[in-house]
Amino acid sequence: MTKNIRIGVGIIASIAFLLAAAAWAHTAGVFATPTAIAIFDLDALQDGLEEQKDMGAMLNEKYKSMKDDLERMNAEYQALIKKLEEEGPTMTEEERQDLNIKGLLLEQSMKFTDDIRIQSLQVEIHAIMQDLYPKIYDAVRRIAERDGWDIVILDTSKIDPSAPFNNVSAIERLSAMNDAVARKHVLYVNPNVDITSEVLLLLNNEYANRQAQPVPPAVP
Repeated sequence: MTKNIRIGVGIIASIAFLLAAAAWAHTAGVFATPTAIAIFDLDALQDGLEEQKDMGAMLNEKYKSMKDDLERMNAEYQALIKKLEEEGPTMTEEERQDLNIKGLLLEQSMKFTDDIRIQSLQVEIHAIMQDLYPKIYDAVRRIAERDGWDIVILDTSKIDPSAPFNNVSAIERLSAMNDAVARKHVLYVNPNVDITSEVLLLLNNEYANRQAQPVPPAVP
């Protein structure tokens, strides 16, 4: 009988302890509502962002003449090289030297033109992205607040550290793989927590609305 009483007292003491621990845990916030985490794919968003596509088309048109100049100079350079190969043996030393100088000048002109084009494009692309990124971040925030997401994480699950790196040395390949591993912060994503499409829809709709608004007349 005494043994049964002792067991009963032990059970009661254990239950009391568990209840007290549960009360403490609740007070400490252990049983708080689980954090809602969403995933956002920036690369996928940019692929479908109409504003970015239009800006890219504008830049292509703006620098089309410079690209055409490069293609023209390259065609002239290739024709000059071909002429040297085919007719060089029958030319005088002065004629060959003249063609070599023309080729050198063409090479320098192409390099200068291409450097200016690349640098100018980089400056303009940076300005475009500087304008777009705040819009993207604000759209992510609004979608998260609307749908009840507490945290939104950039989706890096598509980074593949085992992808082949061709035409590089073993050291460069290892460095690239290590870099990919370091950037792969997300290993798995449930598609149900991906908000990329919602953010893209919001941004594209807002951009379409801005484009549809009449342009105010210029101030004289």
